[in-house]
Amino acid sequence: MLALFARSRLAALLSAVATSALAIGLFVATPAQAAPGVIGPDISRWQHPYGAAIDFAKVKAAGNSFVIIKATEGSTYTSPYYAADAAAARANGLAVGAYHYARPALPMSTAAEQAQRFAATLGNVRTPATLPPILDLETTGGLTAGELVTWAQIFTETLRAASGRTPVVYTYVSFWNTAMAGSRAFS
Repeated sequence: MLALFARSRLAALLSAVATSALAIGLFVATPAQAAPGVIGPDISRWQHPYGAAIDFAKVKAAGNSFVIIKATEGSTYTSPYYAADAAAARANGLAVGAYHYARPALPMSTAAEQAQRFAATLGNVRTPATLPPILDLETTGGLTAGELVTWAQIFTETLRAASGRTPVVYTYVSFWNTAMAGSRAFS
């Protein structure tokens, strides 16, 4: 089943995922088991001012257990920092998650294309200390609520098939309730 989490619950989700993973050596989302103090930052190009590298030893020393790194966006953007950031984070004992910033559009085939690009960028996400892939869904691309639900379903099912992991949908409550018409399709 696909997990849907609002921004205010993302920390609880990631806390639960990281806590469970540390305990059993692999990642399974279990929000009911969230442990306090399991934290990690969202990493994107904004954390690389003027192309500066991130000191992941300091990120770990600050008490973080994981990082969530932007990997791709839409149909054409791949973060130039993703691969190096993921490797450096792992080398410093941090669990790694990645997200795709969705750019929904018609035709519906764009959902599968974006999911396949994201999966190809991530590589193997079934390794220890790897969080499930994340679909960051914050824009409609002009799609109706029904079209957006279908687009997200195509994306997540394509990603699940390509990666072997059940993805997480990351959004916020007001977006889900308005742009997705409060859909229960992912529950």
